[in-house]
Amino acid sequence: MAHVGAQIAPPLHAFHGALFDSRHSRVNLRCVNWYGANEGHMALIGYKPLVAKLVKEAGFNCVQFPVSVELVKSNRLGSALDEAIQELSDRQIMVVVGIHVLKAGWCCSYSDGNGIWNLAGDSEYTTAAWVDALQRVVQRYKNNPWVIGVDLFNEIHNTPGRAVSWGANDNVDLDWKAASEHAAEKVHMVNNESLVFVQGMCYALDLRPLHKAPPLFRLSSSKLVLVGHFYPWSFFWSIIQHEFSVDRWAPFIAILAISCAISMWKMQKTGEAHPGLICMQIVVLGVVISTIGASLLYSISASIGCANPDVAVIVAALCLISGVGIFFYILMCAYSQTPAKAHAAAFLYSTSAITGVWACIVFPLTVSQPFRTAMLQQDVQRYLGTHQSKHPFFLGEFGMAINIDEDRSDYWAVLKRLHIRNWAYWPLNSLKYNEKSKTFTDETYGLLRLPDYKWATTRLQRLPW
Repeated sequence: MAHVGAQIAPPLHAFHGALFDSRHSRVNLRCVNWYGANEGHMALIGYKPLVAKLVKEAGFNCVQFPVSVELVKSNRLGSALDEAIQELSDRQIMVVVGIHVLKAGWCCSYSDGNGIWNLAGDSEYTTAAWVDALQRVVQRYKNNPWVIGVDLFNEIHNTPGRAVSWGANDNVDLDWKAASEHAAEKVHMVNNESLVFVQGMCYALDLRPLHKAPPLFRLSSSKLVLVGHFYPWSFFWSIIQHEFSVDRWAPFIAILAISCAISMWKMQKTGEAHPGLICMQIVVLGVVISTIGASLLYSISASIGCANPDVAVIVAALCLISGVGIFFYILMCAYSQTPAKAHAAAFLYSTSAITGVWACIVFPLTVSQPFRTAMLQQDVQRYLGTHQSKHPFFLGEFGMAINIDEDRSDYWAVLKRLHIRNWAYWPLNSLKYNEKSKTFTDETYGLLRLPDYKWATTRLQRLPW
């Protein structure tokens, strides 16, 4: 029987894909991320002794604190976390501390320098400095059994001019497998009871290389936890709903489908197509080509945004694909006015049939929530391997804006279906620090609404307890 509200006896260890405490009772991590120490102001947002009590009462048994290498190097780790960690420990709430970024601040974009655990050409933020920061974190809380582990680094990904590999070589500066094994050994030299959380590749969206060739911890092999992240924009089928509001296309496409049917009827009667109907067919054909293009782009990449998380790049590629297809279609329409128009008319008739069937049958099926949810679940299980790992899987970050209705969300439907045992919602706090203006702004995902310290109760109840 897994511990959720029951008393836990740390330290924890991994066995056959699950976590167990020192009494060999199974433990499920029900965590919430509390950030702020990783940002420029280097302090927890909304800190009060009251928070530990609220976290316990809400049902969480764990809090994850992201920090920066800069925070540790500047000797401010204690001032940022000590009091909060002690208050949580007093209530027997477990703690995970993770190196989130190198330099204090927000992350994680393709070009902000935080995709790799060292900065090229920077003598201050080296692999050695990162490892030293991990050791100092572990050393500081070594005698506190409720600090159960460390997350080595956040959302590994390629950065401009630098590509990260997994198991390709022994280069601890660019190969994440080599670096994680090296860091874990150094951590366990300080405290071999510490769990070591290792995030997947590509913004923690792709754990396939880690499942295929897990990191080997020489000093403490039962302490590995694999980490993935999952947000509404993380995978193709969630981007469809989250970024493009695909549900709103359906009426428009239905109208175009009717136009295609009329166009087919007219061409059958006269052998010619009305220019206006051809224009509408062109629009439908563009959507068809875009869908096919998106599927192809997605199938050849590990997930959307591995090298660059900017969805605009994907959109630009789809527009190019659609543009080329539409250009040739227009040429064919022009060709239909020549003496060989019978051949062109036959082509237009065929494309009308294809786009009509696609718009009337395939597209409505695609935008239906059951279909999208099934495809998204398949994506998540494929890339994160949530239920096929020999090592414990931890969903280290997930979340969604508080004002979104979970019942209408593909994302939330998949979370419910996956039955993930170990997770950490992002975040606890409902304020975040704006690095440019040096002010606090609204954190729309935050569970604990500040400054009144009241839970967003609907979202709290919907968590995958």
